[in-house]
Amino acid sequence: MGAVIPFPRQPHAQSLIKHTATLNWLDRHGAAHRERHAAWTAREAARMAWNRARSMRETGEALTFRIDHRSQVIG
Repeated sequence: MGAVIPFPRQPHAQSLIKHTATLNWLDRHGAAHRERHAAWTAREAARMAWNRARSMRETGEALTFRIDHRSQVIG
């Protein structure tokens, strides 16, 4: 008999979870806005939302913002 070679598995649980970072922000006139940034990793979703928030703060488009995180099981 030959050696048993384990079957290479993908990180199964991680590949079935979609992460969403919701960016809530107020514009110069006090109107509330919401944007959702979805990715397959929590880190990537947060990075996209943070980059957008930082850009809006630097240009004066947003007065304040909040980022909420959510994970959703796909399947």
